[in-house]
Amino acid sequence: MRMPRRLTVFFLFGICLCRPVAGAERAPVVADGFAALVNDRVVTVSDVLMLVQQGETQRQTLYEGAELEQKRKQDFEAALNALIDQALILEDFEQQKAVIPDRVVDEYLESTIREKFDNDRGAFLSELAAERLTLEDYREQIQDRLIIMISRQQILRGNIFVSPSSVRRVYEERADRYGTPEAVHLRVITFSGGKTEEDRAGSRSLAESVRAQLADGADFAELAAEHSQDSRAKQGGDWGWVAVRDLAPDFAEALKSLQPGGVSAVVGSRDLYILKLEERRQAAVRPFDEVKDQIEKELRSAEEERIYREWIARLRKKHTVKIFE
Repeated sequence: MRMPRRLTVFFLFGICLCRPVAGAERAPVVADGFAALVNDRVVTVSDVLMLVQQGETQRQTLYEGAELEQKRKQDFEAALNALIDQALILEDFEQQKAVIPDRVVDEYLESTIREKFDNDRGAFLSELAAERLTLEDYREQIQDRLIIMISRQQILRGNIFVSPSSVRRVYEERADRYGTPEAVHLRVITFSGGKTEEDRAGSRSLAESVRAQLADGADFAELAAEHSQDSRAKQGGDWGWVAVRDLAPDFAEALKSLQPGGVSAVVGSRDLYILKLEERRQAAVRPFDEVKDQIEKELRSAEEERIYREWIARLRKKHTVKIFE
């Protein structure tokens, strides 16, 4: 067997196919940090962590605690799967004894310097140095990127056909997806419920007092700016347009009987709210001619995904994949 080879990981290109890989042989983790082997091409743990790290800022913004750790594990698995897919494609290309001509790599390299670095070769080389890459490393990245891109194009070429009748059928079956939902333009005054029964009683008393002032003709926006305890207070409680389906149930129920300009009673159990309906926009279905291109694009994308998955499944049967735990 040949000595194991490292998988090229795309630093500057940022390739991430993120496809799941199922049913691979599992083996104990070895001391050298291998995450997977595809034939004798190595995917290391550091390769995977490099991809995972790219999304860390967003993860920390959206998750915390145990949920954050679970998301990291999921993203590690997705990154590992992406790199295994990449290795499968590269291995298959090599076994076919196909090659990417040097001139094609050179043209791609020069295009990158021209478009991303304003034709400043010094800036490009400085970026490589910052990434701890040699020019030869980068040329290898280009070559592997082109192999993956060309291989995928060859698999998909001529295999994608979306008939007009299928586009029409999807439109008729999913018309609600291609329409505009019922929406309302809202103003809201929010009263925080507080932590104690006394706080909640005080909040209720204030809310009822404000509601009485509104019933006597007081300006909703002015009272919202004075009393509302949410981020839209300074905008007179203006929440803008909101789809009815996205509203909390008690909001949706309170708005059912309101006409534009109407004000609800105090709603809520802990935090309390007073709603004003500025406008209502009824649900509508967009005409077929407006959405047919969008539908065709969605169907084409789904067909590409199906063909891609079948291709990867064939490669998995053809090559040896071992994942280390």
